[in-house]
Formats: sequence, C-alpha cells, structure tokens
Amino acid sequence: MRTSPLSPARAVARRIAGALPAALLPAALLAAAVALPACVASPVGPGIFYTGVKAPLEATASKDGYSKMGKAKASQVCGIAAWGDASIQTAASSAGIKTIHHVDYEAFSVLGVFSSFEVTVYGD
Repeated sequence: MRTSPLSPARAVARRIAGALPAALLPAALLAAAVALPACVASPVGPGIFYTGVKAPLEATASKDGYSKMGKAKASQVCGIAAWGDASIQTAASSAGIKTIHHVDYEAFSVLGVFSSFEVTVYGD
C-alpha cells in the first residue's frame, strides 16, 4: 500500500508537536491563536504594532454623484471573539442605498489584540 507524502504544513506541525512537551502544547496553540488574527486585510499589509488603512474596495462606472453613505463593521478581540457584519449589503441598507456609486473600507488593528474592518458604501 502506497502512502502519500505529508504536505509541508503537516510535516512542520508534526515536528513542532513532537518537539514540544505536552504541557506546552496548549500555550503554543493559544499564542498562535492570538498572533494569527493580527493579519487584517490591507493593501500595504498589516503592521506588527498598528494598522490604520483606508482604501477603495469597489467602484462602478457611474458618473453621477451620490447623496447617501452607509457603514457596516466587524471586529474581533484576541482571536477569541468576533462580531459584526461588514458586508456591502448591510452598509447599503443601513442608509437606504439602492444604487451603489463606490465602496471604501478601513482596516484597523492594535497588536492583533483588537482589530476591525469597516465598509463604507456611497450611493443613492
């Protein structure tokens, strides 16, 4: 019977699990859970200590102006709890927008302990 080789990620995980005493494994998993959420979406990449970026998300070919603006936001703390709805649909409906002109977003993070992602929809 032929076995498939381990993927690089699984091979590393097995090496780490084998090298750590059983008592340290929960602490290592907790540290990874805290460190990984620090990666917030940003066109320039996340900052290690702080991220505060505003950027465009979507645009339409509309040459008309806009009269309404709606926002929607999602946040997380320590990778333990996350909440919110940062969808374009929620942002548009919060302001009664039927026709979208463009969409921007803002990503914010401090030490990966707290991060948020906010979508702003402009339209009529």
